[in-house]
Amino acid sequence: MCVPSSCSGEDVVRGLQLLLGGKVSVSALESTTPEDSVEFTPPDRAVITIMALFGGLMVAGTALDLHYRGLTRRLMTVLQLKPCTCVLGADPPAGRRGDASDTSQPPRRPAPGRPQQALLAFSVYTNTQKLLDTTPRKGTLACLHGIRFFSMTWVVLGHSASGAFSTDYSPMVALDWANNPLFEAVLNGTLSVDTFFVLSGVLLAHVFCNVYQKTGQFNLPVFYIHRYLRLTAPLAFIIAFSATWFSYIGDGPLWSLAKGSQSRCQENWWKDLLYVQNIVDFKRTCLGPTWYLAVDMQLFVFSPLVLLPLVWRPVLGVLWLCAVTVGFLVLRVAIWAVDDLPPVQFELRPEHSDLFDRNYKYPWTRCTVWLVGIGLGFLLHKLRDRRVTLKPWQYLPGWIAAFAVGISVVYGMHSYQMPWDPTPSKAVAVAYGGLHRLAWGLAVSWIIFACVTGYGGVINTFLSYPGFVPLSRLTYAGYLVHSDVLFFGLRCAELTTPTSHIAAK
Repeated sequence: MCVPSSCSGEDVVRGLQLLLGGKVSVSALESTTPEDSVEFTPPDRAVITIMALFGGLMVAGTALDLHYRGLTRRLMTVLQLKPCTCVLGADPPAGRRGDASDTSQPPRRPAPGRPQQALLAFSVYTNTQKLLDTTPRKGTLACLHGIRFFSMTWVVLGHSASGAFSTDYSPMVALDWANNPLFEAVLNGTLSVDTFFVLSGVLLAHVFCNVYQKTGQFNLPVFYIHRYLRLTAPLAFIIAFSATWFSYIGDGPLWSLAKGSQSRCQENWWKDLLYVQNIVDFKRTCLGPTWYLAVDMQLFVFSPLVLLPLVWRPVLGVLWLCAVTVGFLVLRVAIWAVDDLPPVQFELRPEHSDLFDRNYKYPWTRCTVWLVGIGLGFLLHKLRDRRVTLKPWQYLPGWIAAFAVGISVVYGMHSYQMPWDPTPSKAVAVAYGGLHRLAWGLAVSWIIFACVTGYGGVINTFLSYPGFVPLSRLTYAGYLVHSDVLFFGLRCAELTTPTSHIAAK
């Protein structure tokens, strides 16, 4: 609600309270005016300085890259050669200089030194080329690109719905939407996370086994350091931005919620960088969706315990992997039985408000699908360069079972999750709650296996479409920034709805 700046938030509250009567409670979340000043703190200045530094490196790297490319084209012209795709800094291929009898050495351009190579790593031109490159590579599991992209889309869809329901719509509207069977795909959006656990296990085992087969070596410190640096550099950047500048890019009565997120990042940034935010007071974590990163990193830390046996003693390694998977599955079922947890994850019942605290974000309750992915990745490694022959009566039941299981997992509990629905029996709660994520992981694993081995048909053609490759490469960045983007978009959308600026109960 817009009022003259001479009126305070308390004035608006008192006026509306008198207007609406005693049956309605009115509260103002925040009152702002255009004249409100913004004072930058030392962390704000430090972050903007670092961002400016990286921006300068990108400009300088791009300029140097274009300079080298221009030199290469001019050198090719001198040598009367057609431009070729070559590695920056490498010598151009030798060729004639117009006369077949001319055997003189062609001019050589010196390769860039280490400082120039480091600067070229920031080139926007080259990195954009790499991002958009869809050239198929040998050994690539092409169908994973499509699966990864659509799984990330599912994550964003679920968070969009939960964010809209938090402020833009009344609880009754949310319940009305949730009562629609088709909306189960949104309510069960957490299954997209299990798809990512499967993908993580598949890629980890597949790449690890391939590398170990070529080198015969395993360097544990490099194994951990490489993973930590790859994930942490962009994560640290987003945390720094959320802890400082994010609160300055928006405005409005509900924008004060951004300051709460900012304070959490300022207090708990170290938890995210150590990947313990899912265990240590996760309700105060900086970036809520990053609990998945913590679980994935924790599973990665213990992954050599299942990966090394697979490459040292494959038969015993497979037996060990099966035993560990069964053990954690039994643990998950036991948690559901002992704690008397409901079958569904979406918190529509008040008594289920502590569900996430007890089981949702712990690695020991989410690792079964990851272990299934490890097993599939090892199997695909063993089948590499081999032709898998299956008859229709062998692969068609697999597809039917995968679709049947997937649909049952997504839509099977619709009759139990609304507040007015009957409470499911303990057997149903334990069976579904303890097993549905494993079932979903097995269904996704079959899709991957069938697509990689040549029995995916039109589904493999669709998931392996080259256009999904750049989108797949952007999923990690999208995962890190989407919560801030959704928060900003939802709060800005509220500016078009005057009634949403006053919280009325």
